[in-house]
Amino acid sequence: MKTNLGWKAAGVVLGAWLAWSEAAAQPIESVDVVPTDPTESAPARFERHHQEIPFFGQNVVVETNEIYQPGLVLIGGKAVVRGEVRGDVVAVLADLEIEGKVDGDVVVVLGKTDLKDSAQVRDSVVAVGPVAVASGAAIGGDRVFIPWLSSLPGLGWVEQWLRHGLLWLRPLPHQHAWAWWITGILLLFYVLLSAVFPRPIRACAAVLEERPLATLGTGIVLLVLMGPLLLLLLVSVVGVIVMPFLACGLVLAYFFGKAAVYQVAGQQIARQLGLGVLDKPLASLVVGMALFTLLYVTPILGLLAWGAIVPVAMGAVMVALFRGLQRERGPAAVTAPILTPGGEGGSAGGDTAPSGVPAGSPAAGAPTMDSMAAGQAGIRWAESGMPCAGFWIRLLAAVIDGVVVFGALALLHLSRHWFLVWLAYHLALWSWRGTTIGGALLGLKLVRIDSRDVDFPVALVRGLSAILSAVVLGLGFFWVGWDNRRQSWHDKIAGTVIVHMPKGTPLF
Repeated sequence: MKTNLGWKAAGVVLGAWLAWSEAAAQPIESVDVVPTDPTESAPARFERHHQEIPFFGQNVVVETNEIYQPGLVLIGGKAVVRGEVRGDVVAVLADLEIEGKVDGDVVVVLGKTDLKDSAQVRDSVVAVGPVAVASGAAIGGDRVFIPWLSSLPGLGWVEQWLRHGLLWLRPLPHQHAWAWWITGILLLFYVLLSAVFPRPIRACAAVLEERPLATLGTGIVLLVLMGPLLLLLLVSVVGVIVMPFLACGLVLAYFFGKAAVYQVAGQQIARQLGLGVLDKPLASLVVGMALFTLLYVTPILGLLAWGAIVPVAMGAVMVALFRGLQRERGPAAVTAPILTPGGEGGSAGGDTAPSGVPAGSPAAGAPTMDSMAAGQAGIRWAESGMPCAGFWIRLLAAVIDGVVVFGALALLHLSRHWFLVWLAYHLALWSWRGTTIGGALLGLKLVRIDSRDVDFPVALVRGLSAILSAVVLGLGFFWVGWDNRRQSWHDKIAGTVIVHMPKGTPLF
C-alpha cells in the first residue's frame, strides 16, 4: 500500500511540474450554484472550475462556501483550504493549511503541512517537511511523514535556498543573511586565490579575452563529455585512481576559471568607465564579482548568468592548459651541468660546443651515444637538455602504474593496503631505476636537478611530499601545467624533475 502511495505521490508531483512547464495560466471560471434545498438558510456555495494548471508563487484560499475542483496544485506560496476540494491537493515548495475537506490525496513537498481539527482528508497524506496534525483531523488513508532538512539543526538554509532561490530561478536569495555571509567568504577566497596564484588566473584571463568563443565552446564540449567519461571511469579499475584526482581537478578548474571571469568582467567595466585604478587584477576581480552578485539576486537572469559562467570558466582553464602543453615543445628543460667521466662539467666532447651551436644550449648539452654507453657502464651523466614532461603524459603514466598496482592488489587480495603498496612501488622503482613501469613505457625518467642520482632518501621525500600535493584538492599535481620546469609541488620539495628520454634509451 505504501509503495503504491509513494508512486502515486511521485506521479502527482511530476504531473504538476509538467503541466506548469507546458501550459500558461488560465483564468478561473466561477459559476453560481443554486442550493439543493431552497428552504435552507445556509448561504449559497460556489463551485470553482479550472483546468489542471498549477499556481506559481501565489497564495490560494478556498473559502468555506466554495467547492474547488478538479484539484489544486501549487508551486511556491501558500494554500489555505477552508471549503472543499474535489480532487488531490499538491503543494511543492509551498505551505498547506487545511480546515475543510479534501476528496483525494494530499501531497506536500518541501513545505509546512497544518491539518486543523475540522480537516477531513478522504485518502492519504504524504508530507516531506514539518507536519502538524490536530487531534480532531480525519485522514482516511495512510500517513507518510518524512522530516525535511529544516527540522535538522544547521540545515534549514537548504530549504530557504530552494524556496527563495532555486524556485525563483536565481542562485542567491538576498533576503537571508547567510547568503551574504557565503558571498563574503567566496569574495575573500577569490581574492586570496588571485593573490597566491596570479599566474594561472592571468593565463586563464588572457585566453578569455583573446578567444572568448573558443573558450565557451571548449567548456560546453567538456561538460557534455564529462558524463560519459565519469561513467566509463566508474566501471573500470583505473577509475579508482583517476576519479578522486579528476574530481579535485574539476573543482579547482571551476574556481580558477570563475576568478578569471570575474577579473575580465571587472577590467572591461574599468576600461569602459575610464577608471584606471580599477584595472588592477585584485580590484577588477572585486568589481567583477560585485557585478555578477547583482545578477545572481535577479530572478531568471541570475540563473542564466550562473549557468553561463560555468562552461566559460571550465573552458578558460582547459584552453590555458592546452597552451601550456604546446609550450612544452619549447625550451623547458633541465639546466643541470653535464658530468663527464672526468667529473668536470661540460659537453660530452669537452668545453666547446659544436660549430654553430651556443655552448650551454639544449642541443649542445644533448647526450651522445658515447655518453649513453658510459652511463650504462656505471659512469654518471645528467640528462641536461632533455625536455621536461608535462601534466598529461605524467597522468597517463600514473594511469598505467595504477592498472599494474591495482591489478596485482586484486589478484593478491590486498586491496585494503593499497596506499602502502602504491607508495612502496614508487619508492622501490624510483630509487632503483629512476622510473616506474608506466614511465618506462612512455620514455620518462625521474632525475635530480643537481645531476645526482635519485636515491632512496630523495624518493622517500618525494613520495611523502606527494601527499601534500594531493590533500589540497590535487593542486600540487596540476601545478605541472603552469610551472616553467614542469615541476609539481613534491618535485620542488625533493629537487627532482621528470624528463623525456631519447628514443631507444633503455630504462630497465
